[in-house]
Amino acid sequence: MLDTLDRLVMLPLLPSFDELAERGAEHLDQHGPTDWPWLTDPDRLDLQSTADCVAGQVYGDFWELPALAEVRPASDPGDEARYRLDIDKVASRLGFAVWPEHAEPLRAAWIRAINRRRAAAQPAVTDANLANAA
Repeated sequence: MLDTLDRLVMLPLLPSFDELAERGAEHLDQHGPTDWPWLTDPDRLDLQSTADCVAGQVYGDFWELPALAEVRPASDPGDEARYRLDIDKVASRLGFAVWPEHAEPLRAAWIRAINRRRAAAQPAVTDANLANAA
């Protein structure tokens, strides 16, 4: 288990919260349902909840995230710790898991990533569009 000093030393090596959220969003863009940004309610977003995290809202539960299927289940009870560590690595690399003290900054980064995708999908409102609508 990492203590606070270990975490502080590692921080410069870690991607930013925006990079983590973007990795996860890109993963969902490629492997998730096309409407995933609209399946996620930013007001309900809670990265410490398996039901209300991004994966939980899109798939029903964090554990249903397809990327986790790539991690082989523990074949015997002695492998359980290794299996959990591998799950944490995959989820952390994609911005789906975070240390509790970093949940709020990562949540904000996810909301930005969701909003960018929602905005990009909306047609731009221009004077020409308004004239054609009239």
